[in-house]
Amino acid sequence: FAPFAAQAQQAITSANKIPLQTSPKMRNETRAVVMCMENGHYSKTSLSELDMREFVREYMQNIDIFKMFFTTADVQHFQDFFAQSADIMLHQGTLLPAFSIYDKFVSRAESRLAWIKNRMKQPFDLDQKNAAFRYDRSKENWPASDAEADALWDKRLTLDIIGEMLSYDEPQKPAKGKKTKRKAAAQTEADKKDAPKTYEEKFAKAKAEVLKRYERFIDNYVKFDTIEIEELHLNALTEMYDPHSSFLSE
Repeated sequence: FAPFAAQAQQAITSANKIPLQTSPKMRNETRAVVMCMENGHYSKTSLSELDMREFVREYMQNIDIFKMFFTTADVQHFQDFFAQSADIMLHQGTLLPAFSIYDKFVSRAESRLAWIKNRMKQPFDLDQKNAAFRYDRSKENWPASDAEADALWDKRLTLDIIGEMLSYDEPQKPAKGKKTKRKAAAQTEADKKDAPKTYEEKFAKAKAEVLKRYERFIDNYVKFDTIEIEELHLNALTEMYDPHSSFLSE
C-alpha cells in the first residue's frame, strides 16, 4: 500500500491545479464521521460490515452524477483496487481513494472536452428519427466502453444542437413596465439583427453555443476543491447507512 500511496499522491498533485492532499482537519473529520456512524447511528453497523465495493461505486456516482464520464471499466478498476482497504483508510482518516478517483475523473472530463471540440468539426445528422437520449442517467449504467460513451455523447450533442436551433425561433416573452418594455423592445430589435436566419447560420451558431456550454460545464466540474471532494466522499459513506444522513465540512 505505501508505494502506491506515494505514486498516487504524486499523480494527484501533478494532474490538478491545486494539490489534493488529506489535511489534518480532514483526517480528523473523517475519523469523527466514521466513529459517529459506527457508534452513533441506530443500526450500530461497523464499516467492515458494509459493502465497500458499493461505497466506491456510490462515491463515483456522486462525482459523475449522470454517468457520462466514467466507464464500467473505471468503476471495476477502482472497486478492485480500493474496496478491500477502503474501511481501513477511512478509519485512518486518509482521503487517498477519494482524490485518486477524482483525479481520474478530471482526466476523463478533460479528454471528453477535447473529444467534443473535435466532434463539433465533424458533420451531424440532425434528421435522426431514433436519436432518443435520456438526460437524467442517474438510474442507468455507466457506458461499457469508450466507444459506447462516444455514442452517448454523440446523441447528447445532436439533441443539444437541435434544441439550440429551435430556440432561435421561439417568440420572446413580453416584458412588464413601460421602461422595461422599451428596453426589451430595443434589445429584441438588436437580437433580430444578430439572429441567425438561414439553416447554415443557425447550425453554426448552435454548435458554437453548445460547445461554450460544455466548456463551462466541464470547467466547473474539474475545479472541485478538496473540501467538496471530502464531502462527496464522506456523503457516499453516510448514505450507505441511510439516505438521510449527510456530512458537511465546517
